[in-house]
Amino acid sequence: MISSFTPILANVYFPIAILMLGLGLWGQPSLAYLCSPLWLAQEETSNDALEEAQKYNQQGIELMKLGDYAEAVEAFQQALEIYPNSEKIYSNLGIALGHDRRFDEAVNAFQQALEINPQNWETYNNLGIALGSQENYEQAIAAFQEAIDLNPDAPMSYHNLAVAYIKQEKWQEAITALEAAQERYANLGQIEVVELIDRVLSDLRQKLEPPSS
Repeated sequence: MISSFTPILANVYFPIAILMLGLGLWGQPSLAYLCSPLWLAQEETSNDALEEAQKYNQQGIELMKLGDYAEAVEAFQQALEIYPNSEKIYSNLGIALGHDRRFDEAVNAFQQALEINPQNWETYNNLGIALGSQENYEQAIAAFQEAIDLNPDAPMSYHNLAVAYIKQEKWQEAITALEAAQERYANLGQIEVVELIDRVLSDLRQKLEPPSS
């Protein structure tokens, strides 16, 4: 079967990172780097304060790359104390908390990010991972479906949705989601992942076959 939901980040520079989890796969969005034109809010915040928040955000990213998740959490929290209206910093904080297995706090961080920007599909995908890590599979499924509604072309949300269905032993739903993920991985030229999903799908389809007499 599939191991428990665990957020992963194999390389913070790539939008899709793949990890084998028994029958399943995980995809994880990259950390958010702050670009001034994208994260400046319509409010009075001094340039010095924004630069200080960006410094702590960058520090958190570097600590994540080193695997020092607890220290990364502190850096992102310091950034938010200075600039509490940054969706990107909340998202980074949630990823760090997830790596540190502080899933309740990760859920809260992603929800805070969604309050600021409810149109970010990657945040919904991350929220689903955090919820799934708590075995809140129905809520995780709802989060992944929100991500799919916002970006139906990204394979990782279908892929994670399939994992959630497998955890519930909903084989047909898992197959449908995984087939959708496979199609989109193929469109991206991710041939090795497509081939791996073929093997997973074969195992899942066998579970739907009636037992031999």
